[in-house]
Amino acid sequence: MKTLSTSARLAWLALGINLVTVLGGTLVRATGSGAGCGQSWPTCHGSLLPGMAALNTRIEYAHRAFSGMALLSVLALFIHVYRSFAKGSPERRVVNLSALAIIIESLLGAWLVLARLVEENSSVMRAISVPVHLVNTLFLLAALTASAWVLSEGQAFPWRGPGRKKLLAAAIGLILLGATGAIAALADTLFPAESLHAGLVADLDESAHFLTRLRMVHPIVAVLMSGFLMTLAASIHEGAPRHAKLIISLVLLQLCLGLANVLLLTPVAIQIAHLLVADLIWISLVLASATLGSRAATPAD
Repeated sequence: MKTLSTSARLAWLALGINLVTVLGGTLVRATGSGAGCGQSWPTCHGSLLPGMAALNTRIEYAHRAFSGMALLSVLALFIHVYRSFAKGSPERRVVNLSALAIIIESLLGAWLVLARLVEENSSVMRAISVPVHLVNTLFLLAALTASAWVLSEGQAFPWRGPGRKKLLAAAIGLILLGATGAIAALADTLFPAESLHAGLVADLDESAHFLTRLRMVHPIVAVLMSGFLMTLAASIHEGAPRHAKLIISLVLLQLCLGLANVLLLTPVAIQIAHLLVADLIWISLVLASATLGSRAATPAD
């Protein structure tokens, strides 16, 4: 078994911490706790140690604490890589992307709070900001995954390789799927349906809020992307069998979770599980791309 370097362990740890932080963001949104610390940032109600009587304050404060840990984990990775590798090295280049992504992620999180795009806000600006935040989250997870792979394998990330067009199409499709999913989740939070029938009626009601009418786009994109990902996984099975099998398994699980989410009227636990599997599919796609490119670049014996 290959022994990981300190840099590689830091990268995988940073990826794990950031993944947990992303899931915490779903808990904040689903419970309406986005303003649990008021309009102050990075402090909570103007203090580093606020009162914790309110549940929404505890949830938001815990998420901010994890966000701080996520930022520090990437900072620690950045410093260690810059101390360990020479200027212009692939390790420095890929960790630069992670640092950029976490900075943007922090600024976007602050913007949502300071602009009051939380709780019951159903404005067009929030409808734009939430998917933008989600897209940058995917950028962050991809950058950290690439960093972890480069530092584990000791080689540059293979940006070009076999099946690159299909992999790029899958990445674009997953970004679109994530963006529509963020809008659907926001609509479910702000305008929860009392029953499955009532929800379907609201989706088709021209007088309903635009977020409610938009949420029907997500399941359509999800079904189309699931079929594409299954086809992609079959096409890359020979070059990356482990990742191909993982993608197929995760897609099937995601379809089940998506159906449960609709039938059970989006319980918080299933929302979190749904996002976790979506992020794991995204991470698996990045690793599959790296594996395929690496094997193609390695001369045959």
